[in-house]
Order: sequence, then structure tokens, then C-alpha cells
Amino acid sequence: MVLAELGSRITGALNKLSSKTLIDEAAVKTCLQEIAMALLKSDVNVRYVKRLQENILTSFKLQEKGYVRLQI
Repeated sequence: MVLAELGSRITGALNKLSSKTLIDEAAVKTCLQEIAMALLKSDVNVRYVKRLQENILTSFKLQEKGYVRLQI
């Protein structure tokens, strides 16, 4: 039950992000906050959640500046 709820919350956050016409830093931060809350409610370690947020934001900023291409 916990994994199903976690999956649906993460999916919901990503669906909101993908529905945006422009994905800027604010949209990414909002999505990451929703994902972080879902992970924390599922008892994921706070340090891992923080590190995940930092890594994703760093990748986004580098990609936005043209230094890195994100492959999805």
C-alpha cells in the first residue's frame, strides 16, 4: 500500500511537470518538493531526499546553460 501511494504521488508530480508549456527552475523545484514530501512520508532518509533534490537541480541548471544534455 505504501509503495502504491508513493508511486502515485511521484507520478502525479511528474504529470504536473510534463503538462507545463515551459519547464523553468520554479516548476522543477515545485515538482521536487512534491516528490520529496512523498519520499519523506514513505520514510526515506532525509539526507537521501536532500541529495536527490540537489543533484536534480544541479543537472537541470547545467542542462539549462547548455553544458549537459539530459537523456530521458
